[in-house]
Amino acid sequence: MIRRRAVLGGLAGLAGAAFSTGPGAAGHATARPPGLTTELSGLLIGSAPSSGPPVRPVELRATLAAASADLQACRYARLATRLPQLVAGAAAVAANTDDDQRCAGAALATRAYHLIAQVLIKLHEDGMSWSIIDRAGQTAQACGDPLLQAGHARIAAIVLRRTRHRDTAQSVVLAGATTLDTATGLRRPDDVTAYGRLLATAAYTAALAGQRATALDLLAEADEAARRADMKSAFGSVDIALYRIGVARALGDFGAAVEYARAITPHQLGNVERRARYWQDTALALHGRGANAEAYRALLAAEQTAPQEVRYRPWAQQLTVDLLTSDRHRSLPDLRTFAARIGVDV
Repeated sequence: MIRRRAVLGGLAGLAGAAFSTGPGAAGHATARPPGLTTELSGLLIGSAPSSGPPVRPVELRATLAAASADLQACRYARLATRLPQLVAGAAAVAANTDDDQRCAGAALATRAYHLIAQVLIKLHEDGMSWSIIDRAGQTAQACGDPLLQAGHARIAAIVLRRTRHRDTAQSVVLAGATTLDTATGLRRPDDVTAYGRLLATAAYTAALAGQRATALDLLAEADEAARRADMKSAFGSVDIALYRIGVARALGDFGAAVEYARAITPHQLGNVERRARYWQDTALALHGRGANAEAYRALLAAEQTAPQEVRYRPWAQQLTVDLLTSDRHRSLPDLRTFAARIGVDV
């Protein structure tokens, strides 16, 4: 307890002063899953008509479970068709739940908004992710659940980080960790799990800002939390191993990132989304080292693991463009065929 509060206390002052904002993700125009923007954007600005009877919590819970499964499997095209239903369902449940179930309804709606935000972040739909995270914040306030608030702090920080507000993002995520610690004492595995996720998010945010010592301190604290969490927790040492690759890559330590990647195998990571993230960090780290052939093989592995990851995610599209640009002698086999297959102009 002393160590974690010392870490957070020492970093609180840094969050607003030492974290420079950075450029947003540059890059190639990326294909969007069909139907992602039209109906969803209409719902977010209130111009899409509502139809049918109000959505009940049981129905929203089923839609949320199906969407969560799609996210874990990187099925972005199917997810795109579910998001409008999730937005409408979350709004209906938040507004229409009876008083005695209002907190439960607000929590369910908040979790739905958080999932939508995660999808929009992955697809770099920054404007819509801002709108969704604002709705999530409003519904989360209806409950005093520390775990719900911690989850919101983490997702909100990722949205802020993606939209060039890294200093604010770090303030939000560190405040979320401090609040969770104070409110719960981190006595339950779920509390420790949420705390570890917050600190891992903060570590990656610090790495993106070039704050090496801060990133490594936060990652070490997140690792300690992961070790304390119950073995059945959804957050553990393998998650920290995955974050370690991403933090090293963000710091420009491409060699270290590759070594961390080689220390684990993708099948350890469970679901498709985690394995896709592994291949993303591995491919980008290899490219950072100038190992273009290996980076291309990692990109192919990402496609084999999750085809829509490379079809719709900006990192894969941009890396493909970079490989095409550098492959003047056409030494990478079938690179142009691969590029055409994932929608990159050759």
